[in-house]
Amino acid sequence: MKQGIYEEIINQQLKNELETLDLEEFEIGTEQIDPEEARKLLSTYISAITRKALKFVRDNGSDGNQALMDQIRTCNFSFRFGDTIGISI
Repeated sequence: MKQGIYEEIINQQLKNELETLDLEEFEIGTEQIDPEEARKLLSTYISAITRKALKFVRDNGSDGNQALMDQIRTCNFSFRFGDTIGISI
């Protein structure tokens, strides 16, 4: 699979779902991010998403050892993805 295509599919699906939300029921807003605060805000967001992903992987694993290995693979995938876009961790 071409690098980045998976993320693009997820982004497009998320965008489509957001566009179909009832604006009477949900408040959707955007605002400028202060460049000085961007690192903190974005790292908090990534941390929350990572915790949710690891919980999902753990809860859907077959046993404790397999779940742990799947969580490690998930983290390694994230690090490899960072390497592909030029971010060394």
